[in-house]
Amino acid sequence: MALSRRNLLALVGVDVVLFVLANVFYHDGHTLNDLSNVLWVAFVVGVVLLIALTVVALVQSRRRTR
Repeated sequence: MALSRRNLLALVGVDVVLFVLANVFYHDGHTLNDLSNVLWVAFVVGVVLLIALTVVALVQSRRRTR
């Protein structure tokens, strides 16, 4: 997978959607709390992945400029 700004921005968009949906389902009712928990974990995994890929992209861009 080629790291690009478009891919990172797409991951940010997905993370925002996961965050919003997790909060909506959490406040919507008791039966949807399990779905909210799954979406929250997916959001946290996405944030960790976003941080790692951003570091990789920064290192790659620094190597290209040398």
